[in-house]
Formats: sequence, C-alpha cells, structure tokens
Amino acid sequence: MAKDVTNTSNLSVDDISVQLAVLKDDIASLTSTMADLTKAKSAEAANQAKSTAQDLANSGRDKACSRSALLPVSALSPVCLRHAANVRICDG
Repeated sequence: MAKDVTNTSNLSVDDISVQLAVLKDDIASLTSTMADLTKAKSAEAANQAKSTAQDLANSGRDKACSRSALLPVSALSPVCLRHAANVRICDG
C-alpha cells in the first residue's frame, strides 16, 4: 500500500527513493507501451499506403489498356503489353 505523503515532514529519504523508483518504472512502462503502439500504427499505415498504391497502379493500367483495346497490337502502349496477362481487358 502506498504511504500517505500529504504530510511531507513524515517522509524519509527512503520513502522518497521508493516513490522515485515507482515513478521511474511507471515512466519506463509508458514509454515501452507508446513505442509498441507507434510501431504497430507505423506498420498499419505502411501496409495501407502499399495497398492504395497497388490499387492506383492497377487502375491506371486498366484505364491505359481499355483505351487502347480497339487499336491494333502494334499500337498498344508498352504498359498494356507488359501487363496484358494480368489485365483481362487487354487480352483482346
């Protein structure tokens, strides 16, 4: 149980040392928790950014290929030809 520290004249050096040790442990625990949270949120944000970038790249390829679907193969963009196997609309 924590010692009553409302009357500071009753505190000894040992009491203050114990309180400082508890405070130090609490700060270390909070710091560790915040570090773990920061790592988790960072990984989550990175994964979301990668997913969004992939979605945008796929959308761009789809649009490039769909616009050139009526052109002869020799006129297709390199992007469309390179990704033709992955994009159904470019399959001809």
